Amino acid sequence: MMGQQKADVHTNNANEPNPYGFLVSVLSFIPGAWLVIALCILGYTSLQAIRNDVIVGIIVVALTAWSLVVVRRAHVQQSHAHAV
Repeated sequence: MMGQQKADVHTNNANEPNPYGFLVSVLSFIPGAWLVIALCILGYTSLQAIRNDVIVGIIVVALTAWSLVVVRRAHVQQSHAHAV
């Protein structure tokens, strides 16, 4: 019976949020923000490069923000479930 309990602890439950979700979201924000501010730092002259970096950067930052909201909600729901 003890071996069964130990095995259950290590199974991945799909309902549990990923403990590294917040870290992954924050780390993905960095390249997105860099794409938006790089044109000021690097001094781009190509309008096509500026447009591409700004659009892709905004998309990455927006998806990262959405991911942070989802991760936060999952952790809040998990904490409420454990409190009950």
